[in-house]
Order: sequence, then C-alpha cells, then structure tokens
Amino acid sequence: MCSSRAKGLKLLQSSFLHSSPKMLNIPITEIDTVCTINSMYNNNSSGLMKSPLSYEKSCAQYLSKPLAYIYNTPISQGKFPDRLKH
Repeated sequence: MCSSRAKGLKLLQSSFLHSSPKMLNIPITEIDTVCTINSMYNNNSSGLMKSPLSYEKSCAQYLSKPLAYIYNTPISQGKFPDRLKH
C-alpha cells in the first residue's frame, strides 16, 4: 500500500511541478483603474470606498494613481492581503 501511495505522490508531483501557471508581473495602470471605475454599473449601492459609486466615478482620475499603487504592490511583492483575495 505504501509503495503505491508513494508512486501516486511522485506522479502528482511530476505532473504539477512544471505545469503550474505562473503569475506574470503585468502592472495595472492608472488608465486601467479609471476604465474599471467608469465601467461599473450606476446604482444606489456603495462602491469601493463605501461611498456612492457616482462619487467614485466623478473622482476616478484622482483615485487612479493610489488605486494602481495599492493593486500593484501585492503583485510585485507576491503577498496578497486577505481583502484582495475575495
């Protein structure tokens, strides 16, 4: 039983060792953040910062630089806060 388990484990390790996808460090630009904010559907619910989405849309050009920094930092460091995982 142990030898078949060990063989199975080796097979899994060899299968996934080189085929796992790699995350590319493609930066999120300020333009990306503006486009994403502006593409959100207008409604009365709160947006990213618990304010009406219309406020965020009107301030998109000013929010884009800090948001791009916030999104790019975990990507470049490889450390993702729990809040960005959902």
